[in-house]
Amino acid sequence: LLLATGACKEEVELPRESISLSMHAILAPSFATSFSFDIQANCGWQISIVGEDPSWIKLSATTDTGLATVTASLLENDTPGTRSLTLRVAARRDASIAEEIRFVQASASGEGYLGIADLRALAADGDYTVSEALKLRGVVVSSVQDNNYFEQCIALQSAPEPGCGITLRTDETLYYNMGEELEIALEGAVVGVNPQTGVM
Repeated sequence: LLLATGACKEEVELPRESISLSMHAILAPSFATSFSFDIQANCGWQISIVGEDPSWIKLSATTDTGLATVTASLLENDTPGTRSLTLRVAARRDASIAEEIRFVQASASGEGYLGIADLRALAADGDYTVSEALKLRGVVVSSVQDNNYFEQCIALQSAPEPGCGITLRTDETLYYNMGEELEIALEGAVVGVNPQTGVM
C-alpha cells in the first residue's frame, strides 16, 4: 500500500513547449495588402513586434494558445524606401522558446522607378517608347493554375485600384507564381493601350 501511494506522487513529465511558424520571411508589395501565417504550438504564446515603426502592420491576434492562423494587414508604403520589421512569436511562460517572421515591404516609388499609373498616362495619346533608364515594379496576378494566363504574357498589378495593372508581352514563355514581385527594366520598352479593351 505504501509503495502504491508513493508511486502516485511521482510527477508526470510534460512535453517541452514548442512553437513553429509556417513561414519565416515575407516580401510584400508597396500597396496595402494582407498575409496569413500559421502558428503551431503546444502552449500559450504571444506576438511582439520588433521594428522602428510598427504602426504599418495590424495583426488579427497577438496572443492565444495552441494552433492558430494569424492575418497581418499591411498599410500602403508611400515612402521612398523599403521598410521592415520582425514578428517574434514566443511562449508566454518561457520567452526563450520563440520563432520569428520577417516582413520587408517595398517602396511605392523611388528614384529610377515609374509607376504603372504613370505609364498609362504616358501612353494616353498612343504608343510611347521609354527612352530613359527607368524601372517598373509590380506583383504578378496571372496564374497558369487558375487559367488566368495568356501565352507569352504576364499580368502585373502595382495597386488594387483600377488603372494600376499592365500586361507584359515577352519573347519567350516565362512562368512566375501569383504574388511574386517583379522589377522590369523599361528602357526601350513600348507602352500602348488597347482602345477596345483598355488593356495596357
